[in-house]
Amino acid sequence: MRQTWDTYGVSAATQDKLLGELEAGQLWDSVSGAQPVQSSTSTAKSVQTTVDTFADGSIKVTQLQKPAPVTTTPGGVHINASIGGCKTLSSSHYDATIQCTVSTNVVLASAAYLVTYHQVQGGNSSITNHSTITTECFAGSCTDKRVVVGRKTQSGSNSAYITGFWTWDGGSKGSKDFWLEFDVKGSSTKASNN
Repeated sequence: MRQTWDTYGVSAATQDKLLGELEAGQLWDSVSGAQPVQSSTSTAKSVQTTVDTFADGSIKVTQLQKPAPVTTTPGGVHINASIGGCKTLSSSHYDATIQCTVSTNVVLASAAYLVTYHQVQGGNSSITNHSTITTECFAGSCTDKRVVVGRKTQSGSNSAYITGFWTWDGGSKGSKDFWLEFDVKGSSTKASNN
């Protein structure tokens, strides 16, 4: 947990306070349904990272791997490009992105799954495949892990989406149900979580 907090700039004093609260059986704002007081999004090395900070100093991190730009040969033939696990095959009317990683880290638990989607500019995009969800839980265990396709194919302005679910069980500290969603609509993708 401290490594994640250190990575995203949570002070040592706040870390100590949050661990004390957890040991006393109190869930942090980041996992109790509170609204963040600050949110920042950055993109580095094709990964879009959103860090939500809550009033008690807890954080929630969501990451979405973006596909690499498509390159072409001098004759105009498209080349499969690969970066960080995403492969893109594109023309002027569609993009197919294979195995993009969608992940989140809420400090108590992290989760990720791979998604394959067919992205259509000016048409309906669709989710074509996905992996199981992998989780890592701290100060407890992860149970009830599953991935559900909510809408396989975009329908007008309604995105195609897939959601990974899991439960963090902290025993006497309580439990919390989590979700991690990936949406694709036209040429837009986004990841969100609770």
